[in-house]
Formats: sequence, C-alpha cells, structure tokens
Amino acid sequence: MPWLEITSVHAKTGAPLAHNSLLTPQRWSAANVSQVAPAGRGRWKIANDNTNVITTKGYHGAHTFGHGKQSLAALLLRLNLLAFLFHPVMQGCDDKEALLRQTLVRRQTFFDDIRAFTRSMVFENWHHLMDCMIRGLELESKLNTG
Repeated sequence: MPWLEITSVHAKTGAPLAHNSLLTPQRWSAANVSQVAPAGRGRWKIANDNTNVITTKGYHGAHTFGHGKQSLAALLLRLNLLAFLFHPVMQGCDDKEALLRQTLVRRQTFFDDIRAFTRSMVFENWHHLMDCMIRGLELESKLNTG
C-alpha cells in the first residue's frame, strides 16, 4: 500500500506547523501525488475537527462512561454521535432553535441553559422548552420579525 507523509512548514521561518501521514490502497504516481496529498490532509483535518467538537463542545466525548455491561460505553458514545449529527439538522429546520443558537453562540452555553431549565421545570415537548428559553432571553421580537 502506498504511504505518504506530509509536513507543513511556515513559509518564512521553516518551522513545522503540522505533520500528517496517509496510507491508502489508492494508486498514485509522481504525476498525481500533488492531488492525493491535500485529500489526505483534508481527511485528517475532518477527523481531528470532529473529535475536537465531540470532546470539548458539550457532547462529553472525553468521558469513557465506564465499561458498563453489554457494551454500555459504546451505546452511550453512539447516542452522543447521533446528537452531534442531529443538532445541525435541528438548527436548520427549527427557527426557534436557530434563533437560540445565534444568541447562545457556544454550544456549551446552549446545553447549560437547557440543563438549567430542565432541572427545575417540566416541558410538554421540545417546542415548549424553546418557547420558554426565547421568552427568558426576551427574543420574541427577533423571532417574529425574522
């Protein structure tokens, strides 16, 4: 299998900025390696960025959840990944959530506010929770005027 290592360096100082490697069954040659290298770097960046979001932006990916019985840790990780994938969909489909996410820019803040509300109140559904948060943040006028 072909192997490729990429080291990005600062243009002026020559200091290393990033080092990546790529192992793939794809065939390449000296003529097309310049096209394959950025694809490998892109795959690494996507994986690294997603891992960073999952571990630092409120999805608790850094926690192992213990081993549990019958693969509990794997189940909880899968649920977190589903939440990670589903949140952008909700933000695109739900005007109220989109408004709250624009106001509460950090995911952690959004999740902390949801946690605070649900600790002391019971909501009929997701929309009831979103309505309560919008009222609490006095965002009704922004929702109605778009």
